Amino acid sequence: MNPQAPRLSAFCLALMTAMTATTLAGCDVVGAAFMAFDQPEGPQPVSAQYTDLAGQRVAVLVQTSETTQFRFPESKRGLTNAMTRTIAQNVEGVTVVPARVALDYQKQNPYWPAVPPSRLLTALEVDRLIVVDVEEYRTQEPGNQYLWRGVIDALVAVYEAEAPDPDDKAFEQRVRAEWPEGTTVGLTEGDDATIQTATLAKFTIRGAGLFFDHEE
Repeated sequence: MNPQAPRLSAFCLALMTAMTATTLAGCDVVGAAFMAFDQPEGPQPVSAQYTDLAGQRVAVLVQTSETTQFRFPESKRGLTNAMTRTIAQNVEGVTVVPARVALDYQKQNPYWPAVPPSRLLTALEVDRLIVVDVEEYRTQEPGNQYLWRGVIDALVAVYEAEAPDPDDKAFEQRVRAEWPEGTTVGLTEGDDATIQTATLAKFTIRGAGLFFDHEE
């Protein structure tokens, strides 16, 4: 990323993510994202953890469980759109395979998680493959349908086409987002769409933000 470029604020990222996820929460989406990032102490700078996407051709593949996909049919699409767009807009010189292309590839190849990353890199014709393996995705407190708390927890890994062994991860980090955050009790009022959107916005800042300097 250009060191002279201003860091993208948490609210701007949240708003941008919200605009990609209008199918999840309609008109309430921007308000939900704003509340999720309205931090009195102000945004804090966060440095990129992996900086080798610049100038590369990149694809983002999101893996969710069958249970998650059944319970939240738009989860994979929402994550793919948000991660793809945010990386494309904030990493200098990167070319990102459109989300619809990545999603179509997954639909046509349902057993892709079992395919070696080296073959995925070749099939998608990319230099870098980002795999977001979602381990937890929910909108309510476990076992309590009356308390709302969004959680997206995933391992974000990068594979490099030119690595000595492209099947080995060049980078991996766990990313977890909760909304609301910093409380011990979930919300008593809410709905799936609003909670998903706010949690997705927070996850995108942290997940895509692994690859560029930003603020949270």
